[in-house]
Amino acid sequence: ASSPLPRHRRSYLPPTLLPALPVVVAMAALIRLAPLLALAKVTPQRAELLPATCNSSFVALAERGSKIDVIADWSTRLLFAENSLNVQLALTVLLVLVWKVTFKVVHQLVFRFEQRPWYAKALLRTVEGAKKSCGIDIAPEDASRIYANNWAISLQHTVSSFLCIPAMFSLVSPEFGSALTRHATLSEVAWEVMDIFEMWHRRYVSPGGALGRKVVPGSLIFVMACHHFMATTMVMPVNCYYSDIKSYAALVFSLQFAAAASLTTSSYVYSLDLMVPSELRQMQGLAVYQVCVTASLRGVLFIVSVFDLVCTFRSDQALVFLVLSVPAVLGMSYLNWIFIYDAWCRMRKFARWSPEKQGPPAERREPTGASTASTAPEKQPLAKGPAPPVLPRAARRMSAGSIAAVEFATERHALCCWRRRRASLALAREGEALAGYAPLPSMGRRPSVSSRRSSVCSLESSAPPSEGRAAATRAGEFTEESVGKASSDEASSPLTPDTISTTGLATSDDAESEASSDFGASSCSEEL
Repeated sequence: ASSPLPRHRRSYLPPTLLPALPVVVAMAALIRLAPLLALAKVTPQRAELLPATCNSSFVALAERGSKIDVIADWSTRLLFAENSLNVQLALTVLLVLVWKVTFKVVHQLVFRFEQRPWYAKALLRTVEGAKKSCGIDIAPEDASRIYANNWAISLQHTVSSFLCIPAMFSLVSPEFGSALTRHATLSEVAWEVMDIFEMWHRRYVSPGGALGRKVVPGSLIFVMACHHFMATTMVMPVNCYYSDIKSYAALVFSLQFAAAASLTTSSYVYSLDLMVPSELRQMQGLAVYQVCVTASLRGVLFIVSVFDLVCTFRSDQALVFLVLSVPAVLGMSYLNWIFIYDAWCRMRKFARWSPEKQGPPAERREPTGASTASTAPEKQPLAKGPAPPVLPRAARRMSAGSIAAVEFATERHALCCWRRRRASLALAREGEALAGYAPLPSMGRRPSVSSRRSSVCSLESSAPPSEGRAAATRAGEFTEESVGKASSDEASSPLTPDTISTTGLATSDDAESEASSDFGASSCSEEL
């Protein structure tokens, strides 16, 4: 026997070639199964070339019959998903290729809606939903791919669930119904195999490393392992021996349709605006629908169908099926409980949701950048002639930002304000009757921030627009016309809370835009 090669001379596949292994395996399987893709209408000249691309089993079968019979036989076996292991494996490879192409087409169809106004909101909620449910940090550039992938997965689960309906309700013959059930289960296996390879590629190859572990964390691997274990370990053995049982079709339908309904509902609700009453009612109705479907299928129908299957395994003394079914059923039961509880919590939250409690309607809200751009004054060229007269405007009510500016004035500003109040005490008493201005009870000590704030609030709330403006002027309060005059001698005249209150009026729109942007962020965080 030859001695093994030294360690430094052993050949290993470079890491860059590892992602190509699934592609190579799929291509090899496709080459071996190429004769099966042809139909019975193939020409005799083409049929003579088929045995050269077949393995020994195909050649041996061709020697016992004609080439067209071989093609027709394998096409029929694949079409009816024959309950044999080699046909199950071949059909799984074909379905992987079919769903891979289908997913690419669905992605391109979803990407056409990138310019719609709801698309960015849906991507944001997709990122937040992945962070909340699985603890995954999705990059913004990957959010669009994941959102489109959710629609593709919902399509695959919908097709698989519809294939189980004829066998459940005996709408067709038992042979044809069991064939449709086998196609449905192998379709799920094909998607899970494709998903496993994609997760492995993202975690270890691209991007790989620390970023790959962040994109595909261990929590996601655990959840997907609980989900994929049942199909990858149980489908092919059960298809070979128990595919004609109605409870098997019911089990597949319960899991496939529940997943399709949840994914479709969530992807659609991500695009809704909860501040619009009509869309809020849609969301509430879909939340109730999701709870009913999830609880009835993943709760009731899943338990009944699994119990019937386990009883069948026990009566047949199929120990291998019993051993494999225990971890598969436990893992899927854990996921079912998570999905049911999550749907119930969402329904309770959105049943009490009210737009009035959350803020202004959606049509009144603008993004921060848009509101800033719209409220920013445009620069006008300086006029060479005399300045136009400034028309008097009614006093505006102080906003929350202006009051906060007065409240958080520095000690130096408070001292200057106190000295000015002592000098204008006579004028303040004169304007008290008209404006309801409450002068300070004692001028022997500095006024506190709370007393100055109450004075400003009483002036703004009780005085009429015209009278309050005149009284504030007589009481020493700065108006918008005096701001320009005060800015010229800013060095000699210290800044007072009165000037802060006047300048705060100009910033009220900015405060409202900030509040609307905060509300927009909070409304986007509410996702189904």
